[in-house]
Amino acid sequence: MLKRFILMSLIVIPALALSQPDGMNQEQMQKLMQGAMQMQACMAEIDQDQLEAIGNEAEAMQSELKRMCSAGDRDGAQAKAMAFGVKMAQSDAMKQLRSCGEMAMAMMPSMMDYIDSQTEDGGDSNADKHVCDHL
Repeated sequence: MLKRFILMSLIVIPALALSQPDGMNQEQMQKLMQGAMQMQACMAEIDQDQLEAIGNEAEAMQSELKRMCSAGDRDGAQAKAMAFGVKMAQSDAMKQLRSCGEMAMAMMPSMMDYIDSQTEDGGDSNADKHVCDHL
């Protein structure tokens, strides 16, 4: 997963540069490529074993939440999902991943504009939705 993200970043960045209406000058392209290399170095620092363990735990949690939702325990599923989210947000690997992601987003303001345009209210449009409605 991490390798795919890095590879996609290295493909998307030059594509974004080429898609600029006025094109990019050499200095801008150099800064963009330097940022990509910094992001790649950031991603390489993430503990892959911890990241894989988080992914496995998330898959197990999704199965548990689906079971709870199917059984009609929506409140229990919501509480469990919220607790899991807090736990994941506090993990070192997720903090590092978030930091790398912020670095990537800082390099691609046009991508942020696109993402913002995809949300209904421009903010966290999932904040008031229930976990069972997303499974």
